[in-house]
Amino acid sequence: MPSPTDSLLIVSDLDGCLIDSLTQEWTQAIPVLDHLREQHIPVILCSSKTAAETMAIQDELGLQGEAFIAENGAVIQLNDEWDDHPNYPRMINGDSHESIRKVVNELRQTHGFKFTTYDDVDDAMIGEITGLTPKMIGLAKLQEASQTLIWRDSDERLKVFNDELNNLGLCMTEGGHFWHVLDQRGGKGSALTWLIDQYRHRTGQRPTTVA
Repeated sequence: MPSPTDSLLIVSDLDGCLIDSLTQEWTQAIPVLDHLREQHIPVILCSSKTAAETMAIQDELGLQGEAFIAENGAVIQLNDEWDDHPNYPRMINGDSHESIRKVVNELRQTHGFKFTTYDDVDDAMIGEITGLTPKMIGLAKLQEASQTLIWRDSDERLKVFNDELNNLGLCMTEGGHFWHVLDQRGGKGSALTWLIDQYRHRTGQRPTTVA
């Protein structure tokens, strides 16, 4: 049990956690977030959303300037006050979206895998699947270090596709609506471990993390 003297960090996913995955609402979380802000306890958002989406949500939640983890750990945004950090303002873990997009498309062309990426569909289809507003759809498409896709093939073919990705240094994780392809150097766990270490260096003590 954390004590009142501990240095605390609160870490939260977004869809299905802080945000209702069906309504995209977060009003029920606001009183708790207000209390944490009054106590100067950082709230680290950690999700598959893009950095652009996450910053827009931070504005709504009153979490502007806090560090966060985006694109399943492929992107780490540093706290606004850390402008002396060598990775400020943002660190990318691994290959870029454009590089991953090319690999995914080449595998589809070579092996005939059946899937649809964010780059293949229009905003209306993304909105129908996710319930996002037009503004948030535009931000969701600003991927920096991952590729989002809808799998339309068999489970057996999915395993083959995943093996091909692994051989190329990539990996795939399943989200609420989509699959996400990113560099193996990414991942929420490794990103959070790195970020917690940055807080330890800044404060001189390892924070207690509540996720």
